[in-house]
Amino acid sequence: MMKWILALGILIITALIVLALLNILNYVVAGLLVTATIGIVGWILSYSSKQRESSIPKEAKKITKGVVESEQIPQSKRIVANETVSIKKKEFQQYIVTMKRGDILKGEIKADGPISIYFMDGLNFDRYFRDKGFEYEYGSEDFWEGSIEYSVPRKDEWFLILENEGKESIKVKVYLYV
Repeated sequence: MMKWILALGILIITALIVLALLNILNYVVAGLLVTATIGIVGWILSYSSKQRESSIPKEAKKITKGVVESEQIPQSKRIVANETVSIKKKEFQQYIVTMKRGDILKGEIKADGPISIYFMDGLNFDRYFRDKGFEYEYGSEDFWEGSIEYSVPRKDEWFLILENEGKESIKVKVYLYV
């Protein structure tokens, strides 16, 4: 959809420039119409990208939470996960948590095989989910076990992805809290 809007905007701008060059349309009027077209197309693209950013795919809305069993996790903290999961080959497990600026996601992850870990915002999760180019705030590839501690830069819905790119299922023990 965004490509069509951009293409239509370019087509209108090109037509206005051609009309001005052929002296069918006054240069000043053509310039104003070109500027208005650029503004309108920019506004539409900005609005539609914000709509896409806030719309996380329904099948990805699963929030996994476990029961607190560990005395290591402070009572005042919010538990995101306390479980062991099996991640099939070429699949991923996601944990979704709403955090405000300065909140710190902490925990331990231990896998019985190599996994990739990505911590990202909603826009990048949407790109990841749709197999587009994505960026992550914090992460590691070929990860087996270790601690996680990351302070978020802004209020948002954050996604921790555990991805198995291997050839067999991997069991992963996950303890996460904010």
